[in-house]
Amino acid sequence: MNIHIAGKHMDTGDAFATHVKTSFMHLSEKFGISPVDISVTISKPDHTVRCDVQANLSRGAHARCHETAPDAHAAFDRCYHKLERIFKKHKGRIRAHHHAHDVEVRQQKASQYIFDMITEGAEEETDNPAIIAENDIHIPHLSVAEAVMRMELAHEDFFVFYNRSNDMLNVLHRRADGNIGWIDSQA
Repeated sequence: MNIHIAGKHMDTGDAFATHVKTSFMHLSEKFGISPVDISVTISKPDHTVRCDVQANLSRGAHARCHETAPDAHAAFDRCYHKLERIFKKHKGRIRAHHHAHDVEVRQQKASQYIFDMITEGAEEETDNPAIIAENDIHIPHLSVAEAVMRMELAHEDFFVFYNRSNDMLNVLHRRADGNIGWIDSQA
């Protein structure tokens, strides 16, 4: 398990690093999973401290969360408890997903584009918005239950995947009422 701890414009210190490592070792033992890579970033955007945690599990699953508190330890503890609740909720599926060595998750390569937003009042010189970022991403072939788990672990508002049952492109999205919507494309 690789744990990366970084502070943006602030020093994290050895005590904080020890606290983070001990906490994730406990989480790993408690749920029987071993995250491959964990990134903890502490920043101070205003009078509070923000903690961002990203845990990359095996086979492409990610768990992300962020919290704010008056100090770094409290912000991390809030993130840790949020991850603990998520792992507890999905414990069976995470273990099955983590230990399913005989099932290979197929992925399809795709491109992701991020466009510059045009503000009101700004005159458009062209009809095409400027592309400010271009990334290659992999769209996994998953069951709907696995896709829901990955979306909730990553705290995403939407998730694109190929449905394993029909090999069609599907989209999960978080609705305004908090429920999850599922768009299943038909041939």
